[in-house]
Amino acid sequence: MRLLFCLFAGCLITSVSAKVQWAPLERDTLFTIDGVAYSSNAVNTLIGAVQSQNTSVTTGSMVEGIIENALLYGRLTGIHESANQAQGDDHDDHDDHDDHDDHDDHDDHDDHAGHSHNLALAAGVQKEYAQLLSRVLPYNPDKDLQASQQKNKAYDEQQLKSLLLISTDHNAPKKGMIKEVIEADQAEALEEFAIAWFKLDSKVETVSLWDVYSVSNVHDRTAIRRADKAAITKVARELIATRLHEQAIKSKYQWRKADFSDLEKMVLHKQFKQAYLKESGIVQDLHHDSALLNGFKVKVTDAEIDAYYKENQKDFVQVGSVVARHITVRTQKEADEVYEKINDGMSFESAVKAYSISEDKNNAIPGELGFINKNDKNLTFVKKLALIQPVGKASTPYRMLDGKTYELLWIDEKKPQQIPSTDKSVRNEIGTILAREKSMSHYESLRKQLVAEASIILNRYMVPEAVFGMEK
Repeated sequence: MRLLFCLFAGCLITSVSAKVQWAPLERDTLFTIDGVAYSSNAVNTLIGAVQSQNTSVTTGSMVEGIIENALLYGRLTGIHESANQAQGDDHDDHDDHDDHDDHDDHDDHDDHAGHSHNLALAAGVQKEYAQLLSRVLPYNPDKDLQASQQKNKAYDEQQLKSLLLISTDHNAPKKGMIKEVIEADQAEALEEFAIAWFKLDSKVETVSLWDVYSVSNVHDRTAIRRADKAAITKVARELIATRLHEQAIKSKYQWRKADFSDLEKMVLHKQFKQAYLKESGIVQDLHHDSALLNGFKVKVTDAEIDAYYKENQKDFVQVGSVVARHITVRTQKEADEVYEKINDGMSFESAVKAYSISEDKNNAIPGELGFINKNDKNLTFVKKLALIQPVGKASTPYRMLDGKTYELLWIDEKKPQQIPSTDKSVRNEIGTILAREKSMSHYESLRKQLVAEASIILNRYMVPEAVFGMEK
């Protein structure tokens, strides 16, 4: 939830300066960015979702985050929504809710989420969007699904498979990775391929193969490419349930088209920012090969690495040697019993004398393994294990490689060893740290530039707090 707050509230980077205006906007608009209005219903739904988990979050900080997410998405994707496009259809449906055509709503609604062909994010956006709708109105779709007379359409499986022959991008950043690519004409063909139909507000609506495929996760997409009817039906049912849920919210709370589209749009912007922060290394992901971060890494110089090492030598140490003792027993049961006795207060020395079957139990220091140097090339398995144990604590029992005995270890002393700056792993680690700093600096500059260049107007009646350091 900390990440959710940061992605919406912009807490990852320092504050920025911006030219912000307050004006008496319509009640259904919380703010505008370069003339594009953002629905108060949608924004307040997001604010409520985050504040339910973190009561310290302010409306002002949330507005900042949502604005930054939108600006970042527009700059990095080149997708910019014009004020006329955003407001053109909404004026009429604001005046007359009852005459509003839901099918037309979804033509526009899907244009944002589907026609962008952003398959990497669509599944996550759809899931989070559905969760946010449940915050607006808790909903069980079973009854409405039955009333909607949902039916699957018969279709040619071979045609379906041929439509989903996937192009690949072999220039993807991670070696061996194949990036899925859906071309615009292919997406149009998928949109024309009907999968299911249902009734919504007395009108027949269809679900296309593109609708289903574009919001599916990786597992479901694999199944759909095999024409798996169960997978197709499952995702189609989820989509229909979401549309019925929207209809229920519209009927109960008179939400407009812009309320739904803005809510989904802001989720997309948030998830895009999350992906960007991971790709650029600002948010660390141990299992992610960051192409953007690697771009900054090649710019890190040897002089920068050496300077960082000099200032942070204490961070580059490893275990050089240990002084250790051990207990050898024959069975797992015995090992567990000895381990419990030591944890209950029995001294390790007493345990060695009482239970160890090793001859060194009779040494001057019972169970002595002696001084173990990491650089010794002839270390036994037990001594290698000793190098990774904490000091002053009995280790959990280890089964030996021959399977005939079990060992417990006790480390009396551990001596550190400085890792030299010439070590490849050290230079690689420092390079990553400095690349992340460069990436963070680049993002902060971009963020400040985007906000400074934007025309932001806040509804003076609905945003009482400071935004981007500007008071009303």
